[in-house]
Amino acid sequence: MGGMRTGRWLPSTRASSVSLFIVVGAMCYLAAITLGASLASLHVADNWTREISSRASLRIDVLSGRDTRDTAERVVEIAMQDDNVLEATLLSREELDALLMTWLDVEELDGELELPAIVDLRLHSFDEQALSRLSQNIARQIPGVVLETHGAWRERVAQTRRQMLAVALATLSLVAAIAAAVILLTTRAALVGNRSVIELLHLLGARDGDIARAGYARILAPSICASVAAAVLALATFELLARVYMGNSLIEHVTDRQAYIYAGWLAAVPLACIAIAMISARIILMRSLARLSRT
Repeated sequence: MGGMRTGRWLPSTRASSVSLFIVVGAMCYLAAITLGASLASLHVADNWTREISSRASLRIDVLSGRDTRDTAERVVEIAMQDDNVLEATLLSREELDALLMTWLDVEELDGELELPAIVDLRLHSFDEQALSRLSQNIARQIPGVVLETHGAWRERVAQTRRQMLAVALATLSLVAAIAAAVILLTTRAALVGNRSVIELLHLLGARDGDIARAGYARILAPSICASVAAAVLALATFELLARVYMGNSLIEHVTDRQAYIYAGWLAAVPLACIAIAMISARIILMRSLARLSRT
């Protein structure tokens, strides 16, 4: 008895198909949302890393007997002579006050308090050797100048990036594991409920492989429909969030390269969900059919 004929003998399992559609759809939607949010977060973290790496600062300490502002202007002139420095900007008193106000719990600073001067550097590239040469060159000419490369901030962003990636992978693994477990239980329940029909098919000469292939056909269609629908719903969710919180379409916030990357990952999600559903169903179908054959 071939697989196609066996499929006609199997009873309709509308309830199981609906349950499978819901489980696979939920798994695919959660996976797509998690993956999309993770990719966006990683992209933001990478942008922060590039921005921090393109910046450095020079702090000119207050020393007795010299004008800190004039000294800072000399530092700017020396810094601009370095090939790796694209721009050197001396921060104004207002900018320094605003910078310190984020750390100090006061409404305003004493205007007579002399603060160290800060020169913001925009770099061609983050080159430790070039920065070291710049620092040594300035130190030879002007004492009390400290180079800040924001290494602590880069490490903190890198650590956050690793944590986000770990959480995303753990969430995707958990979603896949729960979905696989539900599919296993649902498929096994359907087989147990149709045990008498399966035993009859065995008596008529059907093999386990024939019955399993018929079961695959019943599982494949709702899995494909659920995965595609969930992927489209996830994309619509991101589009809605972009319009609500950013005021325009999602496509306007990504470059062509990012669009290809996101589209590739989004397309991979339904394929992975279908594969998980089919592998889980195959495992439980073959094991349950083998068990029923022995009883």
